[in-house]
Amino acid sequence: MVLLTRSSALAAVNRGQHPSCGINLPQLYVMPEPALLASPDDELRRRVLYHHYELLRDALMFRLAFGDEPRALLTTQEWRDILSGKITKQGKAGSRARARSASLEDLMRPALDACGIDDLTGFPVSPDAIPPLNLNKAKEILWEPAEINFRYELLALDARASGLDHPDECRRCFATTKLIGIDLHESQRGLAALETDDRLPHLLCIARLMHDWTVPCERPKEIDDARGRTALSPGDVYALEGAVARYYTQSFYELFGRTAVVPMRLEHAISA
Repeated sequence: MVLLTRSSALAAVNRGQHPSCGINLPQLYVMPEPALLASPDDELRRRVLYHHYELLRDALMFRLAFGDEPRALLTTQEWRDILSGKITKQGKAGSRARARSASLEDLMRPALDACGIDDLTGFPVSPDAIPPLNLNKAKEILWEPAEINFRYELLALDARASGLDHPDECRRCFATTKLIGIDLHESQRGLAALETDDRLPHLLCIARLMHDWTVPCERPKEIDDARGRTALSPGDVYALEGAVARYYTQSFYELFGRTAVVPMRLEHAISA
């Protein structure tokens, strides 16, 4: 039900009208868009992307933890190049590919140096040197950028929609207040918990934020009805969950001009 609600909300986003923020804006992400990792039809190509993500993970986290957040936002093409291992100067002098790879090396170099990744001669890694990847491990790798993007995007959307600065209130919507370095067990807690009673406090927290939003789309009645409530029937939780998901995804599209990244739930047992 949790995943179905989110995927249905994304599918229901009304793109018939141009978003209020304008069109043809660069699509920027603090971490790779999950679709970049999951979409290639070629299995070997997917393994290359996942492998580079694992190799560069510490540096990517460092950029978020100690860098300037606006500079941490990268385009889909920049993330595609990073996941392809193109983080050193490549291509003919004066070419667009050369300029793009040089820019990425400049962006990544401080974080790479800080994490002890000083030898980049092995990038991109040869496909022949990449080990097999089982399905559960692939899901765990994919979960992290989805979760981190979602958390940063919720803070950004709330700030833009409300005009207020209350990141602590936003962080309370999650099972833990961390934005990075999130434990895999969080994939089955908070908004991703199976029991409605476990999800409800986090849904109510998001609903409270939404009361302050000023966005073009209409706020669903279920969100207003939840004001001041601390307990709901399972059916009412499902209704609120659907309303929150629809309002969130439509509001994000209206204010940022692209589809929101929604969190995933890992269904398999997470090792300790």
